[in-house]
Amino acid sequence: MYPWKANYAIQLNRPEGGGQLGGNHIVFKKKQIHSQFFGTSDEGDLFLVDWTSRPTDENPKGEMVLKVWSSERSYRPCVGVDRSKFFDDIILVLYDFYFCIYKTNVDVPLISSMVISGAHITCGGFSPHRPGIIIIGRSDGNIDIWDFVDQTHKYIFQYPVAPNILTFLKFHEEIPNIIAVGDIQGTLHILELPKNLYKRSGTEEKVLIDLWDRECRRVDYVQKRWVLRDDVDKKAREKRDKEQQQAEVKKDSKKKDDDKTEDDLEELELSLIHISE
Repeated sequence: MYPWKANYAIQLNRPEGGGQLGGNHIVFKKKQIHSQFFGTSDEGDLFLVDWTSRPTDENPKGEMVLKVWSSERSYRPCVGVDRSKFFDDIILVLYDFYFCIYKTNVDVPLISSMVISGAHITCGGFSPHRPGIIIIGRSDGNIDIWDFVDQTHKYIFQYPVAPNILTFLKFHEEIPNIIAVGDIQGTLHILELPKNLYKRSGTEEKVLIDLWDRECRRVDYVQKRWVLRDDVDKKAREKRDKEQQQAEVKKDSKKKDDDKTEDDLEELELSLIHISE
């Protein structure tokens, strides 16, 4: 017997000498023909890797990790990662108590979900049949169904699947109304979805494109506002420090004048005493 061995292995390192990058989950595009893939680290980062990267003018070190999204770094492994079947640049990352949707040309998440309570996320992913549907499995045996065409701040429906922790969720690629959910006891649950959760309208992709673009503009606006606020705060601190320094100088000058006046009075008093004698 021969042991199974990997045909190819790469060492992931953080760009610009940040140390090693521990992997957690990876996701490929179905039938992709390029050498790039997305993954998550054991510290909550999202990263993009090109395993055939070679030194170039733009990448002189030939680093395989092309980009790292660290804004949601939590020092815990991510629960999962998925890639939209409709938008190549939209990535879903599952954390313990919330999930984020990233766009590859934006450094921070476009959308961060509400933080769930009473349970934690264990599995989930994008629907391959409707671009706006995400289904999340939880440790309390429920699934949360999110429809971003309807609303983005909360799931539209919650369904109890089992009394145990859900561990795996998979959409059927060819039968759109079927999903499979596994629990920690090894039980497989086959669920049939209602028509509105797998039948998409003709304008749904356009609605989602408009949503991503609007969220990109919001993120850009918030980042610019933070820079502006930092500048305003910096100028306010500088003005406050300058006024404080001026007040201290004025106080020191007044103290010197008071000391000089006291010395003059003492000299005058001594001279009067001398004259009287």
